[in-house]
Amino acid sequence: MARIAGVDLPKKKRIEYGLTYIYGIGLTTSRKILNKVGISLDKRVHELSEDEIAAIRNEIQNNYQVEGDLRKKSGYGYQSSDGSWKLQRSQTQKRAASTWSENKNKCKNQKRS
Repeated sequence: MARIAGVDLPKKKRIEYGLTYIYGIGLTTSRKILNKVGISLDKRVHELSEDEIAAIRNEIQNNYQVEGDLRKKSGYGYQSSDGSWKLQRSQTQKRAASTWSENKNKCKNQKRS
């Protein structure tokens, strides 16, 4: 069984679908990785040699953010490179805040008139 990025890939699946078991890698990204490394999309996970697994592992580690690193940033808050925690605001929250302040300003202007 191939283990990449801390995930055991299913043996009998094609490698292009097996890589999607890794958090942060979808089908398109999986195909890009395999094309870059030069491995056939039709190959099964159990048919991969150790060299091919190592090539995939290196490609993912060097060029993609997956599993734990990605989960750390995809939450509401994330830890920046300097170690401090930062909170993210979603677009909806930003929109709601700006709409609220715009409405507040409109009300003030109407009262003055």
